[in-house]
Amino acid sequence: MDKDLIGQLPYHLVDGINENGIMVSTHVLYNDWDWHGVGEKNIPLHKLPYIILNEVKSINELSTKLANVLNNINFKLKKGETLGIIGPTGCGKSTIINLLMRFYDCTEGEILVKGKNIKTYTKTKLRSMFGSSFQNDSVFTDSIINNVKFGRNITDLEAIKACEASLASDFIKNKENHYNYMLSPKGTNISGGQKQRLFIARALAGNPEILVLDDATSALDYKTDSALRQNIKKYYKDVTSIIIAQRISS
Repeated sequence: MDKDLIGQLPYHLVDGINENGIMVSTHVLYNDWDWHGVGEKNIPLHKLPYIILNEVKSINELSTKLANVLNNINFKLKKGETLGIIGPTGCGKSTIINLLMRFYDCTEGEILVKGKNIKTYTKTKLRSMFGSSFQNDSVFTDSIINNVKFGRNITDLEAIKACEASLASDFIKNKENHYNYMLSPKGTNISGGQKQRLFIARALAGNPEILVLDDATSALDYKTDSALRQNIKKYYKDVTSIIIAQRISS
């Protein structure tokens, strides 16, 4: 993270920058520059943090030097709050998500979700809590609505609600046959920004407890990006969000 850029940010935006260069902010986001701290102490039992990372470290087992990818990552996030993770390419932002969803395990420390170590959940149960939109998601040769449903037991109404929340409905209504519009292989008949809104709709359609957006709005302009985030809070007010980005406004 550029130190000059950090110096230009509101002082209360930055919770900390670790040795990996990741800037972590556990705040509720209302608009581009309206961040409110949520670091209360002595939280009652019924308000315990929804997600906790405690002294988490991760080693790159593919490296001959076994270098640490992440060192001493700590944060607490309550239900309905938003966590922003910002940093340069390759600093380990996506690794945090991979650890949370147990694509691999941390080598030190612990991760708790809903008060339980994530290793006590089956991977299927743990991952069912998440709705995620990653950088390299795929569009399939099928209708828009089936791309959103993604083979899951999701109703048309749930899929349409997710499209409205992600603002995908803005371009869908202009397509022939609307939600039954057929997408071409790799989605070549829609734009990059339209794909990203479709992927976010797919993540929301399953009514997740935890929403992960990993560089999921990079093709959107600032106005659409901001409107989308506010819309998610409007339609899915209880979802706990983790947003990974390289630009501050996301």
